[in-house]
Amino acid sequence: MKIRITETVALEASKLVLHLAVGNRFCARLTDYDGTQVGRTYAGVVPEFMPGLHGGEFVMLHIALETGHVLNWHEPTVEQLTAIFVPAVSENLDAMGQ
Repeated sequence: MKIRITETVALEASKLVLHLAVGNRFCARLTDYDGTQVGRTYAGVVPEFMPGLHGGEFVMLHIALETGHVLNWHEPTVEQLTAIFVPAVSENLDAMGQ
């Protein structure tokens, strides 16, 4: 006779580790405190400032279960953000039809 016994075991989990394969389908935008978009929407490979050894292909986040904070986040530089979200002068001229 087979009898199934299920035992509950208490575990201490502290973070959720996500490795999401996105390839060149990464998309991001910056907003101000009111939620208004600042700069252009970025679409392409995962930017260098994203955490982890992602090679431009993966989003790798470690999230604290209790707070929802991203534990492996490092503040990007102004230069990194500008390179992605601020269009070049030539793009602005093209948009104005010049």
